[in-house]
Parts: sequence; C-alpha cells; structure tokens
Amino acid sequence: MIADFGSIIIYWFGLLLTLLLTVLYSRMQIRKKYWDIVWIALICLPLSIIAGMRSYVGTDYVNYVRIFNEVKYLTLGECFTHSYLDRGFAVLVKLIWYITDNLKVIFFLFNFATLFIALKAVSKYKKDMSMMLFMLLFYLIIYHHSLNILRQCFAVSLMIWALCLMIERKVWKSLIVCVLAMFIHNTMIIGILFIVVLSILCSEKEMKKLENGTCSSVHVLYYCLIFISIFLVPFFLKLMIKMPVFQEYAKYFIADVDIGIGRIAEFIILFAPLLWVWKTIVSSKALFAMFNAAVLYLPVAFTGYYFNWASRMNLYTTVIFAIMIPMIFKKEKNPNKKFAIVCWYLFYFVGTYFLEILIKNYGETFPYIM
Repeated sequence: MIADFGSIIIYWFGLLLTLLLTVLYSRMQIRKKYWDIVWIALICLPLSIIAGMRSYVGTDYVNYVRIFNEVKYLTLGECFTHSYLDRGFAVLVKLIWYITDNLKVIFFLFNFATLFIALKAVSKYKKDMSMMLFMLLFYLIIYHHSLNILRQCFAVSLMIWALCLMIERKVWKSLIVCVLAMFIHNTMIIGILFIVVLSILCSEKEMKKLENGTCSSVHVLYYCLIFISIFLVPFFLKLMIKMPVFQEYAKYFIADVDIGIGRIAEFIILFAPLLWVWKTIVSSKALFAMFNAAVLYLPVAFTGYYFNWASRMNLYTTVIFAIMIPMIFKKEKNPNKKFAIVCWYLFYFVGTYFLEILIKNYGETFPYIM
C-alpha cells in the first residue's frame, strides 16, 4: 500500500522540526554540558512524540504491546531468566513500568532513547560534520524501522556510541556498551567484531603508516578478506551448523541459494564513490575508523543472505553512512567532490526510503493512527 498524504505530512513535519532544531544546535556555541544535553533532548522530541502517540502503527506494534504487558507482571528477578526475551530488554521494560503504566509513554521513551543516544554520541564531532545531514540520514535509514524493530534500533544507537568510544581509544568502555547492547538484542554481537577490527586497523602503528603514505599490509589483508568473504561466508556457515553447539540455529540456514549478485552490486554502489575521496577518509582517524567498520557490510550482508537469523545485522553497517557522509561533507575541500558525494548518497537513501517505506510500506508504518 502506498503511503497516504496525511501520514506523510505528520512524519515529515516531525522531521522538518527536528532538522530546524538541529541547525540551531549546530550554530550555537554551548559551553555548559547540561545545556548541550537539553538541546539534544529538544531535537529528539518531535519524532519521539510521533512514535509515542501512535496506535497500532507498525507490523510489530501489537507484539510489543503484548511483550510490555507480559513483562509488567514479571518480577525483576524473573526478567533475568525469561525464556525468549533478551534479558536486558526485559529488565529495562520492567524498570520503565515502575515509572509509568502508560504504553504510549513506553513507546515514546524507547524511541527517544534511540535518537538521543545516537545524537549525543556523534555530537562530540559537531565541528567536524554536518549535524543536520546526520539527522536526515539517520531518519531515512533508522526512524521507520524503529517503529517496528524497536529493540534492534535501540541496539544500533548503542553501537554508534560504542564506535565513537573506540575512536577515542576507550576500548573497555566501548566493550561494556557492546555487551549491554547484546543484552538488548543479541545481533549486537557484531559490535564485538567492530571493536576487534578497529583496535587492529586504527592502532597508532597502523595509522602512522597511512600518514606516511604507506599502505599497511594489515589493511591490504583486511580488504582482501572483505572481498573474498562472498565465498568464505557460505563455507563457514555450512561448517558451523554441523557443530553440536550451533545445532539450534540450523533452522535459519538457507542451503540452496545462488550467489548474491544483488548484494555485491549494492556494495559497489555504496562504497565505490568513497574511493574518490579516499585521501579525505584516511586523513581523518574518525572517518577512517567508520569506513573500516562500514565495509563489514559485505560479509554481514552475505551472512544474512544465507542465514536468516543474521538478516537484520546489516542495519548496523548501513547506519554508519549517516556518520561518514556528514563528516566527508565538512572535511572534503574540493567543492565538486563534496557536492557529488552528498548528492549520490542522498539519492540512494532517499530513493530507498521512497521505495521501501512510502511505496512498499515496509513495516506498515502507514497510515499513521493516533
């Protein structure tokens, strides 16, 4: 079903208000930390209110209402031993029930936390990126998904926080955030992979080689492994499901599939333009770290292609573009390259948004009902 005009107005009005507040925030020099938090909270309010006020909007809405009501009658101790819910999520929901018994408020709080954590994490790069462009891309990639796969989108925001901590070499803090996120949604195991990759590729030793114009053998090996992952992933998955410890996941494995040409094409569309601004990427530690995390898109995509359980994990790598492109916008000195790169990715993500959300109504976030 194609999205109705009235619902589009509601969502886009919230987005417009969010972008206007983000522009004001970007232009302000805020010295007090608590004022920075207040501003970020204000930016997150419009879209969070829309998410909270909805009724039966989204494929998983009824399922989450059932989960919230089920957790309401569990003790805090029972939340830790719940049979199918991620324990961290169950505990978090239970704690929210102590604050409010209004389901709309619970939906509001989860969406608010998703937006707030992501924006607060990247706000430290406020001078090095376009915050408005970040919010626009984050909306296009995450927001409508957050009305359905609520837990995973919350975990995605925690992943962004963990990545930002890794860039600052706060490895243990990053690891703690990843572990906490895994208790919210188990697909966040990919966060551990990010930590391992970035701790090796973005070490002082490897970064110095890049600064001296030398291509590190470690980086070459990593990028080669990324490309041959299209052959390695199905081999290792077939091997893995034969092991007794992974037998319970065998039902998610898809054995008879053709090579994912569509996934390879999508990878090329997403990453080929970045080679044009490669010098800008390697000149910034934050950008280079984000790029190295994002290229895991290919093996993660193929894992999901052959293994249903991992099909949603690609959201963790795709959302990194919401950080990379705004950084390139600020750091790229060639105006023609800057314009072309931003237009390319806006065309891609806006096009994907129109096709999946507005036309196909993926996740059934239309029509909007209060």
